[in-house]
Amino acid sequence: MSNRIYYLDAMRGILMLLGVVLHSALVYSPSQSWLVFSDESTVFASVLAGLIHFFRMQAFFIVSGYFALFTLRKYNIKKFIKMRVSRILIPLISTALTLNLLQTYLLVEHGYLDTTVGEFIFNKTWQSHLWFLVNLIFYFLFAALLVKLFRKKVYRLLEKIDVILLKVPYIFIFFSLPLLNIFFVKFSEVFAFDIPAIIHTESFFLYLAFFLFGMLLQSHKVMLEKFTSISPIVSVVVILISLYISKYYKGDIYELLKLYIEFLGMWFCSSLCFYIFRKFFNHNSKLFRTLSESSYSIYLFHHVFVIIFAIYFIDMGIGGLFGMLLLISVVSVVSISIHLFFISKINILSFLFNGKFIR
Repeated sequence: MSNRIYYLDAMRGILMLLGVVLHSALVYSPSQSWLVFSDESTVFASVLAGLIHFFRMQAFFIVSGYFALFTLRKYNIKKFIKMRVSRILIPLISTALTLNLLQTYLLVEHGYLDTTVGEFIFNKTWQSHLWFLVNLIFYFLFAALLVKLFRKKVYRLLEKIDVILLKVPYIFIFFSLPLLNIFFVKFSEVFAFDIPAIIHTESFFLYLAFFLFGMLLQSHKVMLEKFTSISPIVSVVVILISLYISKYYKGDIYELLKLYIEFLGMWFCSSLCFYIFRKFFNHNSKLFRTLSESSYSIYLFHHVFVIIFAIYFIDMGIGGLFGMLLLISVVSVVSISIHLFFISKINILSFLFNGKFIR
């Protein structure tokens, strides 16, 4: 019997595919805060984008942390770095120099962006939707360095944490997780070390907490079991309270409390995501295996196609809910087709945009 946790593979793939939905929704959001926006907006797009933003990357970094420690335990440090960094760094550079450069040109030509080639290179414009890959590179290197320098101590520490966790009520642990986020946020404010065009401190530390928690879940299977078993009713209640406070509370006196509740909502939203995928997608499915294998390519390519088709739809007067759904559908079909007919078939394209050669 396979020990593979199928729902984690399915979830990692779907979370990346949700990027198509998120960026398409932002085009038709009333806030008009994205790279391209339509005057014919819909409130549903704003609600959908806000909900996805509340859990998608948080859950993704938890899964990434889980697989990072799993791979570190399975292979040696050298092979881990070679596998992970090349898998990320090569597609990052290839996409930045081709697709992101093309989308920047289109945005400038259509009046949505005012920039130069120098600003594209030395600001974060070149990263665009790939910022999380930059974070992942540093997270992987940090994890590898910890294991390299303190291999026995790291695993011994994880064992001690296991013993402690067995004695502490899990609900108390989960309600304590936002404190880790607050610590990192305040740390980033005091010790900001933004590296222009590469790292944004606040984002780096915000998602580091979720990545580290994913590593903990890999070493503590009982906690993974508990995290994926939190009652969906409890999760929904916490999420709704968090969203309400985040949107309507404007006071300064209880700013830390507001921050705590917002982060608590993110953790429970991530837990609900794990719960749903574990309950409904924890099986070997050819469809989800295909989606998981193609999700990387889809995410890399979808962004420029959202921009291309959004500009076309806006010029054609296609907007509102219909425009959003049409944009999601067209971009999804085009992006999936690119993977199936090009990336998965041509070795050099697979290497450049997936960081691996076709077996």
